[in-house]
Amino acid sequence: MASQAQQAKVLRIGIIMDGKIVQERLIKAGQTVTVGESAKNSFVLPKTHLPKAEFPIFVAKGNTYVLNFTEQMKGKISSNGAVVGLEKVRTDPSVPQQQGIWKLPLSDQDRGKISVDNITVLFQFVPAPPVQNIRPIQAMDFRPRLYNDDDGLLLAFMALFTAIGFVFMIYVWNTTPHEITSIDEIDERYRKLIITPPDIPVDTPKATAADAPKKEEKKKPEDKPKEAKVDQPQHEETAAERQARADALKKRLEQSSLVIQFLSTRGDSNSGTTKDLFGQEDTSNVDNLVKGASGTVSANDTNVGSRKGNTGGTSDAGIGKADKIGGGNAQIGAAPEVKVQTRVDVEAGDAGDMPTDAQGKLKQVVQRNAGQLKYCYDEHIKTNPNLAGRVEIEWAISGGRVTSADVFANTTGDNDFAQCIVSKIQRWSFPPEIQGQVQYPFVFKQQQ
Repeated sequence: MASQAQQAKVLRIGIIMDGKIVQERLIKAGQTVTVGESAKNSFVLPKTHLPKAEFPIFVAKGNTYVLNFTEQMKGKISSNGAVVGLEKVRTDPSVPQQQGIWKLPLSDQDRGKISVDNITVLFQFVPAPPVQNIRPIQAMDFRPRLYNDDDGLLLAFMALFTAIGFVFMIYVWNTTPHEITSIDEIDERYRKLIITPPDIPVDTPKATAADAPKKEEKKKPEDKPKEAKVDQPQHEETAAERQARADALKKRLEQSSLVIQFLSTRGDSNSGTTKDLFGQEDTSNVDNLVKGASGTVSANDTNVGSRKGNTGGTSDAGIGKADKIGGGNAQIGAAPEVKVQTRVDVEAGDAGDMPTDAQGKLKQVVQRNAGQLKYCYDEHIKTNPNLAGRVEIEWAISGGRVTSADVFANTTGDNDFAQCIVSKIQRWSFPPEIQGQVQYPFVFKQQQ
Protein backbone atom coordinates (compact mmCIF):
# COMPACT_ATOMS: atom_id res chain seq x y z
CA MET A 1 0.00 0.00 0.00
CA ALA A 2 2.89 2.36 0.64
CA SER A 3 3.84 4.47 -2.37
CA GLN A 4 5.89 7.60 -2.98
CA ALA A 5 3.67 10.68 -3.26
CA GLN A 6 4.34 12.89 -6.27
CA GLN A 7 2.64 15.86 -4.61
CA ALA A 8 2.88 16.81 -0.96
CA LYS A 9 -0.29 15.80 0.84
CA VAL A 10 -1.47 16.09 4.41
CA LEU A 11 -3.77 13.92 6.49
CA ARG A 12 -7.37 15.09 6.91
CA ILE A 13 -9.35 13.59 9.81
CA GLY A 14 -13.02 13.94 10.80
CA ILE A 15 -14.76 12.64 13.95
CA ILE A 16 -18.45 11.55 13.70
CA MET A 17 -20.62 11.09 16.81
CA ASP A 18 -24.36 10.32 16.68
CA GLY A 19 -24.38 10.80 12.91
CA LYS A 20 -22.84 14.31 13.02
CA ILE A 21 -19.31 15.53 12.31
CA VAL A 22 -18.16 17.10 15.58
CA GLN A 23 -14.47 17.65 14.73
CA GLU A 24 -12.48 18.06 11.52
CA ARG A 25 -8.85 18.99 11.13
CA LEU A 26 -5.85 18.98 8.78
CA ILE A 27 -2.76 17.37 10.31
CA LYS A 28 0.64 18.82 9.62
CA ALA A 29 3.10 16.56 7.85
CA GLY A 30 5.12 14.46 10.27
CA GLN A 31 2.70 14.94 13.20
CA THR A 32 1.37 11.86 15.05
CA VAL A 33 -2.38 11.76 15.73
CA THR A 34 -3.60 10.53 19.14
CA VAL A 35 -7.17 9.93 20.39
CA GLY A 36 -8.63 9.13 23.81
CA GLU A 37 -9.96 10.64 27.01
CA SER A 38 -6.89 12.74 27.85
CA ALA A 39 -7.01 16.44 27.08
CA LYS A 40 -3.53 16.20 25.51
CA ASN A 41 -4.81 14.14 22.56
CA SER A 42 -5.20 15.49 19.06
CA PHE A 43 -8.89 14.48 19.28
CA VAL A 44 -10.53 14.12 22.70
CA LEU A 45 -13.10 11.29 22.80
CA PRO A 46 -15.49 10.07 25.50
CA LYS A 47 -14.72 6.87 27.40
CA THR A 48 -14.04 3.98 24.97
CA HIS A 49 -12.36 0.55 25.00
CA LEU A 50 -8.99 1.99 23.87
CA PRO A 51 -6.15 0.50 25.91
CA LYS A 52 -4.57 3.90 26.63
CA ALA A 53 -5.87 7.35 27.48
CA GLU A 54 -3.56 8.64 24.69
CA PHE A 55 -3.79 6.07 21.88
CA PRO A 56 -1.61 6.84 18.78
CA ILE A 57 -3.98 5.88 15.96
CA PHE A 58 -1.91 7.48 13.14
CA VAL A 59 1.87 7.34 13.71
CA ALA A 60 4.05 9.49 11.42
CA LYS A 61 6.88 7.60 9.66
CA GLY A 62 8.70 10.11 7.51
CA ASN A 63 6.29 11.31 4.84
CA THR A 64 3.83 8.45 5.43
CA TYR A 65 1.67 7.18 8.31
CA VAL A 66 1.09 3.86 10.04
CA LEU A 67 -2.47 3.01 11.17
CA ASN A 68 -2.72 1.37 14.61
CA PHE A 69 -5.94 -0.52 15.37
CA THR A 70 -7.09 -3.06 17.95
CA GLU A 71 -9.24 -6.16 17.72
CA GLN A 72 -12.37 -4.27 18.91
CA MET A 73 -12.09 -1.67 16.14
CA LYS A 74 -14.10 -2.06 12.96
CA GLY A 75 -13.87 -0.32 9.61
CA LYS A 76 -12.73 -0.41 6.00
CA ILE A 77 -9.65 0.80 4.11
CA SER A 78 -9.74 1.87 0.44
CA SER A 79 -6.36 1.43 -1.26
CA ASN A 80 -5.74 1.55 -5.03
CA GLY A 81 -9.46 1.08 -5.79
CA ALA A 82 -9.81 -1.98 -3.52
CA VAL A 83 -11.81 -1.90 -0.27
CA VAL A 84 -10.53 -4.15 2.52
CA GLY A 85 -12.11 -4.62 5.96
CA LEU A 86 -10.06 -4.55 9.12
CA GLU A 87 -11.16 -8.15 9.88
CA LYS A 88 -9.37 -9.31 6.73
CA VAL A 89 -6.34 -7.10 7.42
CA ARG A 90 -5.85 -8.84 10.80
CA THR A 91 -5.48 -12.17 8.98
CA ASP A 92 -2.81 -10.80 6.61
CA PRO A 93 0.57 -12.15 7.78
CA SER A 94 2.38 -9.16 6.23
CA VAL A 95 0.72 -6.79 8.71
CA PRO A 96 2.75 -6.83 11.95
CA GLN A 97 1.07 -7.16 15.35
CA GLN A 98 2.43 -6.17 18.73
CA GLN A 99 0.59 -6.57 22.09
CA GLY A 100 -2.83 -6.79 20.46
CA ILE A 101 -2.25 -3.78 18.16
CA TRP A 102 -1.96 -4.19 14.38
CA LYS A 103 0.21 -1.71 12.44
CA LEU A 104 -0.88 -1.05 8.84
CA PRO A 105 1.34 1.22 6.66
CA LEU A 106 -0.65 3.80 4.63
CA SER A 107 0.03 5.69 1.43
CA ASP A 108 -1.18 9.14 0.42
CA GLN A 109 -3.74 7.42 -1.85
CA ASP A 110 -5.46 5.54 0.99
CA ARG A 111 -8.62 6.56 2.77
CA GLY A 112 -11.15 4.87 5.03
CA LYS A 113 -13.12 4.89 8.26
CA ILE A 114 -12.38 3.37 11.65
CA SER A 115 -15.14 2.73 14.25
CA VAL A 116 -14.22 3.01 17.94
CA ASP A 117 -17.33 1.89 19.83
CA ASN A 118 -20.00 4.42 18.71
CA ILE A 119 -17.43 6.91 17.32
CA THR A 120 -16.34 6.91 13.67
CA VAL A 121 -12.96 8.28 12.51
CA LEU A 122 -12.77 9.26 8.80
CA PHE A 123 -9.39 9.89 7.16
CA GLN A 124 -7.97 10.71 3.74
CA PHE A 125 -4.95 12.45 2.24
CA VAL A 126 -5.53 15.83 0.56
CA PRO A 127 -3.18 18.36 -1.04
CA ALA A 128 -1.55 20.67 1.45
CA PRO A 129 -3.06 24.18 1.55
CA PRO A 130 -0.94 26.92 -0.01
CA VAL A 131 1.36 28.78 2.29
CA GLN A 132 0.23 32.36 2.79
CA ASN A 133 2.85 35.06 2.66
CA ILE A 134 2.28 37.18 5.76
CA ARG A 135 3.71 40.64 5.52
CA PRO A 136 5.61 41.82 8.55
CA ILE A 137 3.86 44.41 10.66
CA GLN A 138 5.39 47.80 10.20
CA ALA A 139 6.32 49.84 13.21
CA MET A 140 3.62 52.23 14.28
CA ASP A 141 4.29 55.80 15.35
CA PHE A 142 2.10 56.65 18.34
CA ARG A 143 3.58 60.06 19.06
CA PRO A 144 0.88 62.73 19.49
CA ARG A 145 0.43 65.23 16.68
CA LEU A 146 -1.57 68.43 16.75
CA TYR A 147 -3.23 68.72 13.33
CA ASN A 148 -1.94 65.94 11.15
CA ASP A 149 -4.56 63.32 10.23
CA ASP A 150 -7.20 65.13 12.33
CA ASP A 151 -10.68 65.99 11.07
CA GLY A 152 -10.85 69.75 10.59
CA LEU A 153 -14.66 69.80 10.43
CA LEU A 154 -14.91 68.03 13.78
CA LEU A 155 -12.54 70.49 15.38
CA ALA A 156 -14.56 73.42 13.98
CA PHE A 157 -17.81 72.09 15.44
CA MET A 158 -16.17 71.47 18.81
CA ALA A 159 -14.86 75.05 18.89
CA LEU A 160 -18.29 76.43 17.93
CA PHE A 161 -20.19 74.51 20.60
CA THR A 162 -17.59 75.46 23.21
CA ALA A 163 -18.04 79.13 22.39
CA ILE A 164 -21.83 78.83 22.60
CA GLY A 165 -21.51 77.13 25.98
CA PHE A 166 -19.33 79.94 27.33
CA VAL A 167 -21.77 82.61 26.07
CA PHE A 168 -24.75 80.84 27.68
CA MET A 169 -22.88 80.48 30.97
CA ILE A 170 -22.03 84.21 31.04
CA TYR A 171 -25.68 85.11 30.27
CA VAL A 172 -26.99 82.96 33.10
CA TRP A 173 -24.40 84.31 35.49
CA ASN A 174 -25.37 87.96 34.83
CA THR A 175 -29.17 87.44 34.76
CA THR A 176 -31.08 88.61 37.85
CA PRO A 177 -33.38 85.87 39.21
CA HIS A 178 -37.10 86.66 39.16
CA GLU A 179 -39.03 86.14 42.36
CA ILE A 180 -42.69 85.10 42.16
CA THR A 181 -44.88 87.24 44.39
CA SER A 182 -48.34 86.19 43.19
CA ILE A 183 -49.95 82.94 41.98
CA ASP A 184 -51.18 84.81 38.88
CA GLU A 185 -47.61 84.99 37.67
CA ILE A 186 -47.44 81.18 37.39
CA ASP A 187 -48.64 79.63 34.16
CA GLU A 188 -51.86 77.65 34.45
CA ARG A 189 -50.05 74.50 33.27
CA TYR A 190 -47.95 74.49 36.43
CA ARG A 191 -50.72 75.24 38.91
CA LYS A 192 -52.16 72.57 41.18
CA LEU A 193 -55.30 73.02 43.25
CA ILE A 194 -55.03 71.46 46.71
CA ILE A 195 -58.26 71.01 48.65
CA THR A 196 -58.03 70.16 52.33
CA PRO A 197 -60.82 67.73 53.32
CA PRO A 198 -62.98 68.84 56.26
CA ASP A 199 -62.54 67.17 59.60
CA ILE A 200 -64.97 64.26 60.03
CA PRO A 201 -66.44 64.10 63.54
CA VAL A 202 -65.55 61.04 65.56
CA ASP A 203 -68.52 58.77 66.28
CA THR A 204 -68.35 58.20 70.04
CA PRO A 205 -70.89 55.60 71.30
CA LYS A 206 -72.90 56.55 74.36
CA ALA A 207 -71.93 54.81 77.53
CA THR A 208 -74.56 52.59 79.22
CA ALA A 209 -74.92 51.34 82.75
CA ALA A 210 -73.52 47.94 81.76
CA ASP A 211 -70.45 49.57 80.28
CA ALA A 212 -69.80 51.70 83.36
CA PRO A 213 -66.34 50.88 84.75
CA LYS A 214 -66.12 49.46 88.21
CA LYS A 215 -64.76 51.54 91.01
CA GLU A 216 -61.06 51.04 90.94
CA GLU A 217 -58.77 51.26 93.83
CA LYS A 218 -56.44 54.14 94.16
CA LYS A 219 -53.29 53.46 92.20
CA LYS A 220 -49.89 54.42 93.28
CA PRO A 221 -48.36 57.47 91.65
CA GLU A 222 -45.85 55.29 89.77
CA ASP A 223 -48.66 53.11 88.31
CA LYS A 224 -50.57 56.04 86.83
CA PRO A 225 -50.82 55.45 83.03
CA LYS A 226 -49.96 58.15 80.62
CA GLU A 227 -52.91 60.00 79.17
CA ALA A 228 -53.45 59.33 75.47
CA LYS A 229 -53.91 62.27 73.21
CA VAL A 230 -57.36 62.30 71.56
CA ASP A 231 -58.17 64.60 68.71
CA GLN A 232 -61.23 66.62 69.70
CA PRO A 233 -63.78 67.48 67.02
CA GLN A 234 -63.67 71.07 65.86
CA HIS A 235 -67.45 71.53 66.31
CA GLU A 236 -70.20 69.77 68.21
CA GLU A 237 -72.64 67.53 66.34
CA THR A 238 -76.17 68.85 66.12
CA ALA A 239 -79.32 66.83 66.75
CA ALA A 240 -80.22 66.85 63.03
CA GLU A 241 -76.80 65.48 62.05
CA ARG A 242 -77.03 62.72 64.65
CA GLN A 243 -80.51 61.72 63.42
CA ALA A 244 -79.35 61.65 59.75
CA ARG A 245 -76.32 59.53 60.61
CA ALA A 246 -78.50 57.13 62.67
CA ASP A 247 -80.95 56.74 59.74
CA ALA A 248 -78.10 56.01 57.29
CA LEU A 249 -76.59 53.41 59.64
CA LYS A 250 -79.99 51.74 60.11
CA LYS A 251 -80.51 51.56 56.34
CA ARG A 252 -77.11 49.93 55.78
CA LEU A 253 -77.86 47.44 58.57
CA GLU A 254 -81.19 46.50 56.98
CA GLN A 255 -79.58 45.99 53.58
CA SER A 256 -76.75 43.90 55.04
CA SER A 257 -79.17 41.76 57.09
CA LEU A 258 -81.39 41.17 54.05
CA VAL A 259 -78.48 39.97 51.90
CA ILE A 260 -77.14 37.76 54.71
CA GLN A 261 -80.61 36.28 55.23
CA PHE A 262 -80.86 35.47 51.54
CA LEU A 263 -77.39 33.85 51.45
CA SER A 264 -77.95 31.84 54.65
CA THR A 265 -81.54 30.72 53.80
CA ARG A 266 -81.77 27.10 52.74
CA GLY A 267 -84.53 24.60 52.10
CA ASP A 268 -86.36 22.99 49.20
CA SER A 269 -87.07 24.97 46.08
CA ASN A 270 -90.83 24.85 46.79
CA SER A 271 -90.61 25.87 50.44
CA GLY A 272 -91.06 29.55 49.62
CA THR A 273 -88.47 30.69 52.16
CA THR A 274 -86.55 32.86 49.70
CA LYS A 275 -89.76 34.22 48.30
CA ASP A 276 -90.88 35.35 51.76
CA LEU A 277 -87.75 37.51 52.14
CA PHE A 278 -88.73 39.63 49.13
CA GLY A 279 -92.51 39.36 49.60
CA GLN A 280 -94.93 41.86 51.05
CA GLU A 281 -93.33 41.91 54.51
CA ASP A 282 -92.63 45.23 56.11
CA THR A 283 -88.88 45.69 55.53
CA SER A 284 -88.73 48.74 57.76
CA ASN A 285 -88.55 46.44 60.76
CA VAL A 286 -85.52 44.18 60.42
CA ASP A 287 -86.50 41.93 63.36
CA ASN A 288 -89.96 41.23 61.94
CA LEU A 289 -88.46 40.42 58.55
CA VAL A 290 -86.02 37.94 60.08
CA LYS A 291 -88.72 36.27 62.22
CA GLY A 292 -90.77 35.61 59.11
CA ALA A 293 -87.95 33.73 57.35
CA SER A 294 -87.23 30.08 58.12
CA GLY A 295 -83.65 29.01 58.77
CA THR A 296 -82.16 32.52 59.01
CA VAL A 297 -80.52 34.62 61.70
CA SER A 298 -80.31 38.36 62.01
CA ALA A 299 -76.74 39.50 62.57
CA ASN A 300 -76.01 42.54 64.65
CA ASP A 301 -73.29 43.81 66.97
CA THR A 302 -74.37 41.57 69.87
CA ASN A 303 -75.78 38.54 68.03
CA VAL A 304 -73.05 36.99 65.90
CA GLY A 305 -72.34 33.29 65.48
CA SER A 306 -73.42 30.16 63.64
CA ARG A 307 -77.04 28.99 63.46
CA LYS A 308 -78.66 25.93 61.97
CA GLY A 309 -81.77 26.20 59.79
CA ASN A 310 -84.85 24.07 60.21
CA THR A 311 -85.61 23.52 56.53
CA GLY A 312 -83.78 20.21 56.21
CA GLY A 313 -80.19 21.50 55.84
CA THR A 314 -77.40 19.74 57.66
CA SER A 315 -74.63 22.40 57.59
CA ASP A 316 -74.08 25.41 59.84
CA ALA A 317 -73.95 28.93 58.42
CA GLY A 318 -71.35 31.08 60.21
CA ILE A 319 -72.05 34.81 59.78
CA GLY A 320 -69.48 37.50 60.53
CA LYS A 321 -70.05 41.08 61.63
CA ALA A 322 -73.03 43.01 60.34
CA ASP A 323 -70.89 45.53 58.46
CA LYS A 324 -69.00 42.82 56.55
CA ILE A 325 -71.06 40.60 54.30
CA GLY A 326 -69.68 37.13 53.80
CA GLY A 327 -67.72 37.10 57.05
CA GLY A 328 -69.01 33.61 57.93
CA ASN A 329 -68.11 30.22 56.47
CA ALA A 330 -70.63 27.89 54.87
CA GLN A 331 -69.39 24.31 55.19
CA ILE A 332 -71.13 21.78 52.95
CA GLY A 333 -70.66 18.11 53.65
CA ALA A 334 -68.38 16.54 51.02
CA ALA A 335 -68.56 12.96 49.83
CA PRO A 336 -65.80 10.68 51.15
CA GLU A 337 -62.81 10.48 48.83
CA VAL A 338 -62.26 7.06 47.32
CA LYS A 339 -58.60 6.17 46.87
CA VAL A 340 -57.65 3.49 44.36
CA GLN A 341 -54.54 1.43 45.07
CA THR A 342 -52.48 0.94 41.91
CA ARG A 343 -49.25 -0.80 41.02
CA VAL A 344 -46.81 -0.98 38.12
CA ASP A 345 -45.02 -4.24 37.24
CA VAL A 346 -41.88 -4.13 35.11
CA GLU A 347 -41.54 -7.23 32.96
CA ALA A 348 -38.31 -8.54 31.43
CA GLY A 349 -37.19 -6.23 28.65
CA ASP A 350 -35.20 -6.70 25.46
CA ALA A 351 -31.82 -4.94 25.45
CA GLY A 352 -30.42 -6.52 22.26
CA ASP A 353 -26.75 -7.51 22.36
CA MET A 354 -26.00 -5.26 25.34
CA PRO A 355 -23.46 -6.76 27.81
CA THR A 356 -24.83 -8.51 30.91
CA ASP A 357 -23.50 -5.94 33.38
CA ALA A 358 -24.97 -3.10 31.31
CA GLN A 359 -28.34 -4.88 31.21
CA GLY A 360 -28.30 -5.13 35.01
CA LYS A 361 -27.63 -1.40 35.37
CA LEU A 362 -30.35 -0.69 32.80
CA LYS A 363 -32.89 -2.71 34.79
CA GLN A 364 -31.93 -0.84 37.98
CA VAL A 365 -32.56 2.53 36.31
CA VAL A 366 -35.94 1.35 34.96
CA GLN A 367 -37.09 0.03 38.36
CA ARG A 368 -35.83 3.16 40.14
CA ASN A 369 -37.89 5.41 37.85
CA ALA A 370 -41.02 3.23 37.77
CA GLY A 371 -42.61 5.59 40.29
CA GLN A 372 -42.82 8.26 37.56
CA LEU A 373 -44.90 5.90 35.42
CA LYS A 374 -47.15 5.17 38.40
CA TYR A 375 -47.75 8.91 38.68
CA CYS A 376 -49.07 8.94 35.08
CA TYR A 377 -51.29 5.96 35.93
CA ASP A 378 -52.68 7.61 39.09
CA GLU A 379 -53.46 10.82 37.20
CA HIS A 380 -55.24 9.17 34.26
CA ILE A 381 -57.19 6.70 36.42
CA LYS A 382 -59.08 9.65 37.90
CA THR A 383 -60.82 10.23 34.57
CA ASN A 384 -60.78 6.60 33.42
CA PRO A 385 -61.50 4.31 36.44
CA ASN A 386 -61.23 1.16 34.31
CA LEU A 387 -57.76 2.03 33.01
CA ALA A 388 -55.49 -1.05 33.09
CA GLY A 389 -53.32 -3.04 30.75
CA ARG A 390 -49.87 -3.49 29.26
CA VAL A 391 -47.83 -0.69 27.64
CA GLU A 392 -44.61 -1.57 25.83
CA ILE A 393 -42.13 1.26 25.12
CA GLU A 394 -39.15 1.16 22.78
CA TRP A 395 -36.39 3.76 23.17
CA ALA A 396 -32.80 4.40 22.09
CA ILE A 397 -29.97 5.33 24.48
CA SER A 398 -26.80 7.19 23.49
CA GLY A 399 -24.36 9.05 25.71
CA GLY A 400 -26.43 8.39 28.83
CA ARG A 401 -29.52 10.10 27.34
CA VAL A 402 -32.69 8.90 25.61
CA THR A 403 -32.45 10.05 21.99
CA SER A 404 -35.82 8.66 20.86
CA ALA A 405 -38.82 6.90 22.42
CA ASP A 406 -42.06 5.52 20.99
CA VAL A 407 -45.00 3.31 21.96
CA PHE A 408 -44.52 -0.24 20.64
CA ALA A 409 -47.75 -1.76 22.01
CA ASN A 410 -50.64 -0.45 24.14
CA THR A 411 -53.51 -2.62 25.43
CA THR A 412 -55.03 0.09 27.65
CA GLY A 413 -56.63 1.94 24.75
CA ASP A 414 -55.60 5.33 26.19
CA ASN A 415 -53.14 7.12 23.89
CA ASP A 416 -52.73 10.12 26.21
CA PHE A 417 -51.71 7.77 29.02
CA ALA A 418 -49.12 6.09 26.79
CA GLN A 419 -47.71 9.46 25.69
CA CYS A 420 -47.37 10.47 29.34
CA ILE A 421 -45.20 7.38 29.88
CA VAL A 422 -43.10 8.26 26.81
CA SER A 423 -42.53 11.81 28.09
CA LYS A 424 -41.30 10.47 31.45
CA ILE A 425 -38.89 7.96 29.85
CA GLN A 426 -37.41 10.65 27.56
CA ARG A 427 -36.06 12.46 30.66
CA TRP A 428 -34.32 9.41 32.18
CA SER A 429 -30.54 9.30 32.54
CA PHE A 430 -28.40 6.17 32.14
CA PRO A 431 -24.74 5.25 32.76
CA PRO A 432 -22.43 5.98 29.81
CA GLU A 433 -21.79 2.29 29.14
CA ILE A 434 -25.47 1.69 28.26
CA GLN A 435 -25.91 2.15 24.50
CA GLY A 436 -28.40 0.89 21.91
CA GLN A 437 -32.10 0.06 21.48
CA VAL A 438 -34.19 -1.00 24.51
CA GLN A 439 -37.72 -2.42 24.64
CA TYR A 440 -39.51 -2.78 27.99
CA PRO A 441 -43.13 -3.75 28.83
CA PHE A 442 -44.95 -2.23 31.82
CA VAL A 443 -48.13 -3.70 33.32
CA PHE A 444 -50.55 -1.30 35.05
CA LYS A 445 -53.31 -2.66 37.26
CA GLN A 446 -55.41 -1.85 40.32
CA GLN A 447 -54.98 -3.68 43.60
CA GLN A 448 -58.08 -5.28 45.03
